[in-house]
Amino acid sequence: MTKFIKYEDVKDDKFVHSIYPGDDFKFYLNYNWYWNGIAKFKNDLVEHYILLDDEVVGYVVYGPHYSDRLLENKRESIAEIYHIILDSDHHGRGIGGASRI
Repeated sequence: MTKFIKYEDVKDDKFVHSIYPGDDFKFYLNYNWYWNGIAKFKNDLVEHYILLDDEVVGYVVYGPHYSDRLLENKRESIAEIYHIILDSDHHGRGIGGASRI
C-alpha cells in the first residue's frame, strides 16, 4: 500500500470525535473536542484532518504561538502545533512523522 498523506480542512466535526489515540496515550493530551472548540473561537488556529489514502486517520490543530495558556498573548514570528493525534489503529506506521507540517 502506498502511503499518501494529505490534509483536509475540518468543515464539519463528524470525524473529530471518532479519532481515538488508544488507552495508552489518551491521558497525555487534551481531548479533540477541546481543541475543536478552541479553534472555533480563535480564527487564527487551523484544523486539518490527516488522511491516508482518503481515510481520516488523524487530526491536527496549529497556528501562531501564544505565550499564555489562555491564548491571548500572540507571538507573531513563532508557530506551534497545539494538538496532533492519530487513531490507534494507525500507530507505528510512520504516519505521525510524515504528517508534520
